[in-house]
Amino acid sequence: MSAWITLAVTPPEDTVSLPPLGGGREGIGCRTRRRRRGSRRRPQQPALTSLGTKTVETLDRRSASRPAALAAAEPQLMPGGVITEAAMSGGGEGSGAKREERLLHVCTAALPDRQATSTREPAVSRLLSAAGALVASVALLCSPLAPPPAHASNVRLEDVESPQLKAGLEAATSGDYATAEEVFSRLLVADPTQASVWSNLGNVHMSLGRPQQAFEDYTHAVELAPYAPVPYLNRAIALEELGVQLSAQGQQAEAGRRWGEALADCDAAIERDRQEFAAWFNKGNVQLRLGEYDNALASYSAAADLAPGIAGYRLRAGQLQWQCGQADAAVRTVKGVLRKSPRYAEAHLSLAAMLWASGQEAAAEGQLEAAQELGGRWRDSDWVEANTRWPPALREALERLLALESAAAEGGAAGQQGA
Repeated sequence: MSAWITLAVTPPEDTVSLPPLGGGREGIGCRTRRRRRGSRRRPQQPALTSLGTKTVETLDRRSASRPAALAAAEPQLMPGGVITEAAMSGGGEGSGAKREERLLHVCTAALPDRQATSTREPAVSRLLSAAGALVASVALLCSPLAPPPAHASNVRLEDVESPQLKAGLEAATSGDYATAEEVFSRLLVADPTQASVWSNLGNVHMSLGRPQQAFEDYTHAVELAPYAPVPYLNRAIALEELGVQLSAQGQQAEAGRRWGEALADCDAAIERDRQEFAAWFNKGNVQLRLGEYDNALASYSAAADLAPGIAGYRLRAGQLQWQCGQADAAVRTVKGVLRKSPRYAEAHLSLAAMLWASGQEAAAEGQLEAAQELGGRWRDSDWVEANTRWPPALREALERLLALESAAAEGGAAGQQGA
């Protein structure tokens, strides 16, 4: 999940719409409210729009027509909300400014400069005296492909003070990445110390399917804002994608190294802000790729605890419980997700696979039908694999269910023809 960063005035109430994506994104239309200082943060559900590279919702990365039922549950591609500049510095005494932070998944704010390296307080002071707040929008990498075009209904472009930055963000959020790249590059020629612009440029390059360039952009942002968690979080997404590409080329050892670097960046983001639920979720994604299932379960559970409004996080934890041999707990977890999000198609499918493997065939059939009615090719195992990120044990359970169902359907058709 990457985050779009822009300087803006004090953020008002923001309403975001949730985008679809397989693997745990939230519902459609989620209202995020400004938090008062000292009040408890309640993470909101993801939206159905995607904005950049790291955790936002839009449709499937592979297909711009991904069914809303699938997208409505995914936590990875959701747009972020509005946060203050101080939030990006990592906290400190001025952490009251973090009240706008992480309204959805990954947030970004104006980043402190390179000289703010001795302590957090100076960085916070500089940020607080800057432009006020920031509009952040992110898109999360859930599948092996680059994120889809961004649709940032939650980004308040009217609040952006810099005409050039506003033009770049308008281009990026409308999918005109060539123009956005040109605008952000021009801004960096004029002032290469703008960490937030480097981060936005990285989001553009991720959206264009150029993770190596994005990695380099995010590295500039990290160097300029070493106390901000979001640049590390975004860079981890680029590293994960680089690992995916290397794995597809058969370079497993090199892919593993990239994923190890991605884990280190997730840890760096968490070290700077342990409440950054997107970092925990992305860490779980990388651990899942590495086959570290127990660790992935712990990371997904942490993300779900920090962001209880994001059903996809809890679903992913339930899927990993199944992988780790906690069958009863997994079923309870997924049923709990469905009580809160009854139109979450992937959760219905997950429960169908679990129930079938547990010998509850009739109940499993009902869950499969429920998923199918919500939209999506849920009886196509190849489609499911391409549009979700399931651990192997659950994927195998689903394949057995679909194979037996297909065989039964063929047998019934043959019987009718014979009659």
